[in-house]
Formats: sequence, structure tokens, C-alpha cells
Amino acid sequence: MEFYINSFKKEGDLMEIYGKPFNPWGNNAPFIEKYATAAMLYCCGTSKVLDTFDSYPRYLNYTFGITDPIAYHKKLISEGYYTKASTEAILETFRVADLKEILVQNNLPSKGRRPALIEAILKNINPTKLNLGEFYTRSELGESYLSKYSYVMTLRNYSIKPCEYAKYEDAHPGLTTDEIILGILHNRYTESRLAEDYGIARNALYELSIFYEQKNAFEKALYKLICVLYFDTSGYSNKYRDSLERIILAPGILDLICKYQEFYSSKMIDNCFLEYALPEHYLTKNQFEKLIKKIFNNNSIEDIDLKEL
Repeated sequence: MEFYINSFKKEGDLMEIYGKPFNPWGNNAPFIEKYATAAMLYCCGTSKVLDTFDSYPRYLNYTFGITDPIAYHKKLISEGYYTKASTEAILETFRVADLKEILVQNNLPSKGRRPALIEAILKNINPTKLNLGEFYTRSELGESYLSKYSYVMTLRNYSIKPCEYAKYEDAHPGLTTDEIILGILHNRYTESRLAEDYGIARNALYELSIFYEQKNAFEKALYKLICVLYFDTSGYSNKYRDSLERIILAPGILDLICKYQEFYSSKMIDNCFLEYALPEHYLTKNQFEKLIKKIFNNNSIEDIDLKEL
């Protein structure tokens, strides 16, 4: 079957997928202005207004609901979130190879690291000769705004949509960002367990492990990873259950469990089997503990046979 993708330009050209037109910048997410503004400020620090929609990251659309990133970028410039960038700030965005090329074209030495190359350009070449074009960088207003709402960019780590965050925040005023994230993830786990969507429940536990890892709460992160492995070895995946022979262990989960083994306690397995008890499981508590010890001994996946535990 043919699969066509044509470049999507600001004039409005559509992608063609399986012979049908598709707009990759269609309104795929609710638009919440404060979060959309923060996202644009985050992804466009110092840059020109770009020429095509797809020069901007598509998450501006499918996560933040921006349907015309060029127009939105210009809007923020006009509202004072950006100011014209200095020559030095512009050069900071260039690759080292491009900086060296500028020096070579002007018959200047091109050896050295980025700071030395930029200094040489600033000292020896008239900025007007560089033809850099109009670049913009975040103003004090833009930096302040991004600092206030930068947390919205971390939500993607936990598969939390901005509209989901905003809804929870409105329903629970006064909570911190961390409390809102934890509340959403715990709710996600509870709701998916009630619906017997075990794969989604498992992913919620994994997202909780990411949260704790980023907070340097490694004992809690390890516990959630062990719970993820408990789900993985049960065979449950949403509305069906795999046989023991079909279970595939995730290498990334095993690596993380091994990485944080110094924070391990055997009580974690007891708590896991109690707190997250599934209707059935292929492994007994003792077999599961043997599996954990194999992981700690840095056994490769090929060395782990669940049937032999």
C-alpha cells in the first residue's frame, strides 16, 4: 500500500496519507492560552519567525492546540514576549561549523571553541555584513511568563494533557504542581483498575516511578518499578491476558530496577502483592523475589526464563 507524505507549508498544503488529505496542524487539542504561550516561549528561545509550520514542533498543535504556529509566534512578538536578539545571542544559536564558515569567508582564523569563535566574529566583522536576518529572543516578560508556567512542559513526561491538568487544578484549588501531578496519576491508576484496563494501570505506575525518580525519591521510584514488573509478569494487558510463554520483559524496566537496587527492601514485594493484587498471577511471591534477585545479579533478559523460577 502506498504511503504518501508531502511537505506541509504555511500556505496550507495538506499531507496526503493513503490518498486522503490530512492536516497535521488541525486542532487536535483544547487551546489553553497560558499553556500555549508557555510552550511557544519554551520551544522558540532565540530564533527567527520560521517559514513553515513544520519548522515548529508539532506538539504545539497536538498538545497545546496551536493551529498556526507562525501567526502565534508573531502575536507573542507583538505583545512584548520577545525582543530583537543581539548579534551575540544570534550567534549562540549557530553550529560551530557555521561559525567557522563565517570566519573562513572573511579570511579570519577559524580554530577554537564556540566562545572564541563568537568573540572573533564580534570583534572583526561588522554585524551588517553578516546578513543574519531578524532574530527574536525572549524578553524579560517572556522569561518571567515561562518561569511561571514552565511546569506545563514536564507534564509530557507523565502523559498528562494540559487540559487534564487544568481540570484537576480547578477542582482542587490550592494544591502544588507536584500534588496535582500525583493526584492525576493516582486517579488514572484507580480508574483503569476499576475498568480492568490493566495496561493503562501499569503505565500509570511507570509514570509514578518517573515522577519519583525526577524528585530523587529513589526508594519510591524502585517500588513503583517493581510494581510495574509485577503487572508485566502477570500477563494482564488491558482486556486480555497473555500466556506465560508470550510475556516479554521490558529491558528498560529491568535496567532501572538494577540501577536502584541499593534502595531495595524485601517488604516492597510484600507491599506490591498486597497493594496492587491482581486477580491471578503466574508467579508466587517467592518466585517473584527470585526474579528480582536475578535482575540484581545483572542477568540479561536471555538468561531469565519465567517458567524456571
